[in-house]
Amino acid sequence: MRVRMNVTARRSTRRTAVLGPAAVLLAGCLAGCVAFPPTVCPAVGYVSGVGVVVEGVAAGSGLDLELCTEAGCVSTATDAPLSADGPMIAIAGGGEGRWYATFHGDTPETMTAEVFDEAGASLGEARAELVWHRIGGSEQCGGPQEAEPIVVRTD
Repeated sequence: MRVRMNVTARRSTRRTAVLGPAAVLLAGCLAGCVAFPPTVCPAVGYVSGVGVVVEGVAAGSGLDLELCTEAGCVSTATDAPLSADGPMIAIAGGGEGRWYATFHGDTPETMTAEVFDEAGASLGEARAELVWHRIGGSEQCGGPQEAEPIVVRTD
């Protein structure tokens, strides 16, 4: 019985000696084919934004801004975001003729900004092709974006 146990032990050692290097080789091949650890992106609704600057008129609290995308328009006079059919836009600021529009969801490719005086007369309008640049997050998962400011000239 003692001899039999030694034979079993030797067979087990031989299998380990053959399977050990094969397992290391297989793990190396798989590591080259599959990214470890896999990329897991957080479930975050990133907020992107673009500034709007008014030039050529003394900026005062009486100015209103209207921003329009293909999905519709939003105005500081109504202070209501666009509907859920398009990107959600919120406008903040307004002091010194500067606003910042934030987008929840998709970012538009083009936007029109129009500025109105206290009486509702248009002072100027600018249409912009927006080029978005990621300012946070990662290349794999995306992140918040920002575009160059839209400049509305009123002179």
